[in-house]
Amino acid sequence: MHELITAVEASTPDVIGISETWGNDDILESEFSIPGCSVFRADRNNGHRGGGVLLLVNNTFCPVEVKLNSKFCDQIWCKVKIKGSEELYRSLLPFSQC
Repeated sequence: MHELITAVEASTPDVIGISETWGNDDILESEFSIPGCSVFRADRNNGHRGGGVLLLVNNTFCPVEVKLNSKFCDQIWCKVKIKGSEELYRSLLPFSQC
């Protein structure tokens, strides 16, 4: 996380998508947090090791998580509001299926 935070501070991205987070119920959401960003995560909960995705979105976009029904287990979606435009949907959806 230290290296990620350093990279974020240097490049100031608006959206960060990370796959293979290996997140689980024992890892607090705060452990994935970056100042100024909302955290959205989808841990793989099917008993297999690995997987999981994380989406970090700059709070200036007022991100809101969106739940979709899909055959893909490792995905996360949110909608963001960009000043002067329609709502925009951002996602992290790796190419692998469960």
